[in-house]
Amino acid sequence: NRFSEYASNLRLICNEIQNIRKEYSISQDLYSNDIQNWKTYLHTVDNSLQQEIRIIMDKYTKQMYNYQTEIEQYQKQLNETNQSFRDLQIKYQKSQVDSNVFQTITQNDLEAAQKEIIIQQTELSSLREQISQLEQTKFELQNDLKQIQRYSQQLETQLSEKDQTKTNNDLIIDQYQQQLSNEKELRLKADDELENIRSKFLELTDDYDQLNRMKTEFETNELNTRRKIDEMSRSRQAVLDRIRDEYEKLLRKYTDLDEVYQELANLQEKDILESKTTRSELERLHDENIELRKQRETLDITHDIQIKKLHDSYSIKLHDAEKWPDRLQTELNREREQHRIQMHELEQRLTESFLTELNIEKQKYMGLLRKYEHDSDHSTEQLRQELLSTEKVTIEQRSYYTKQIERLEKDKHDLKNELDKLRNALKELHEQINKEESMKSDRVDHLKLKEDLLAKETSLFQAQSTINELQKCLEQIREEMLILQETVHKECTEREQLKDALIDARQQLLAMKKNSVLNGAASRSLHSPPVAFEELEKRVPAPLSYSQNYQRNKITSMHSEPASHDNSSIPNDAADLIARSMPSSQNVSYRYKALPPIHYQQQQQQQRRNRNTISSNKSEQL
Repeated sequence: NRFSEYASNLRLICNEIQNIRKEYSISQDLYSNDIQNWKTYLHTVDNSLQQEIRIIMDKYTKQMYNYQTEIEQYQKQLNETNQSFRDLQIKYQKSQVDSNVFQTITQNDLEAAQKEIIIQQTELSSLREQISQLEQTKFELQNDLKQIQRYSQQLETQLSEKDQTKTNNDLIIDQYQQQLSNEKELRLKADDELENIRSKFLELTDDYDQLNRMKTEFETNELNTRRKIDEMSRSRQAVLDRIRDEYEKLLRKYTDLDEVYQELANLQEKDILESKTTRSELERLHDENIELRKQRETLDITHDIQIKKLHDSYSIKLHDAEKWPDRLQTELNREREQHRIQMHELEQRLTESFLTELNIEKQKYMGLLRKYEHDSDHSTEQLRQELLSTEKVTIEQRSYYTKQIERLEKDKHDLKNELDKLRNALKELHEQINKEESMKSDRVDHLKLKEDLLAKETSLFQAQSTINELQKCLEQIREEMLILQETVHKECTEREQLKDALIDARQQLLAMKKNSVLNGAASRSLHSPPVAFEELEKRVPAPLSYSQNYQRNKITSMHSEPASHDNSSIPNDAADLIARSMPSSQNVSYRYKALPPIHYQQQQQQQRRNRNTISSNKSEQL
């Protein structure tokens, strides 16, 4: 009986060793499958990332080439505008030279006409003196006639002389009348020439005003083109900066993936080392089993020999035979206790190593989550500070531009008042001119009044040109205000989009946290994917997935179970199998799957989006 019990115990030990071997082979197969799946997944992820990087680089190179071509076109346009501006400057200089020449000619003509008028005035004065002399002669002749009447005899002798004097006087009067008619014709010619000169002068002033207007329009167009080019260059520089930032982000993600891949390779090496250690332990156990079998055979032989001796000398060694079972029982109990202690130590080592690795991975996940939360908080603070700074700048710019607009409106009002005053003065001057023309006959005063009118008209044209320039400045300031408002609106929309992206990222982090809490320490294996792969799983489909029934059962069990799992309730032999719960009946080949979002998180997300829409509406109203 005791021998049969010992044999049954040995059989149980052999069965347990075989079960351990089977479990080891199953775990090795699972580890190999997991490693192969991860290798394929990482290979697909690397290929997808390389393709995305190539596509992005091609896009950005195309955009850069397009921007360069556009910049070259703008440079050509600038060169053309500069050439046209130079041509206009040359034409303007030529026109100025022509106008100066014409002015000199007109001045010379005027001086010559003035000299001729002076000569004619001197001639008129001489003629007047002659007329006065003739009047004196007439008076003397009248006295002579009286004397002739008195002395009729003398008159008869002097009649011939008197007739001759009369004929001479008639000739002198005819000459004087001809000279007066010639003077009138000369005056009319001088007036016609002066009117022609004035018309030419007015035409030249009109041409000069048109050239000034063309110059101002060209300068405004050039300023607008330069501003547009500066805005385009700034926007393109901003796009280039964004592209560089995205490229740096992709490089960082790629480096993170390389680090994760290296970590997985290190974990794989650790698993290989552990498998080697387990193999060495199994070989040692196999050697011990062989030794135990040899001992059992030797014990069987010795037992047979002792039975034969007992049959021969039953009466002599009865006392020894009675003591022998007690010794066997003590030895069997001692061997059983040693075997049980060894098995318990193995189980404790396996469970401790499993729990330590789980804790290390949990700490890694928590550290990554804290880093991401810290980065998101820092980015939100930066965005708030930037929004405050932009709001301050916009408020200051609005106040400055409103002050400028008010000042320009005041200047406009003052200029309008001055124009009204000048118009009233012009009306008064026209009235005075009409009165003076009716009252006076001299043309010198008339010319002076016309010169004053021309000077005042030129001042009016200058005032109108200043008013037009001020209106153009007002339009430019309004355009700049509109551009600033558009830029502020674009920045606000971009920042709102960034806020939405941050909110989505936080919600994903919360979902990952809750998934980690729900999965617990027992439902997470040694080779669960890190947080860095969650964004990649959205772009690249996972290689393997659970079935729907298994997901539902898992979710219900997770909601029913508490967050903290007790590993003491799980038997030590089946700890690794529970951590890798993969039944073959459900066709599960990949064990990791992210949980769906919770209804409470969806409500929070909707509330945040509503708040963001309200804030965006407020910014648009501003």
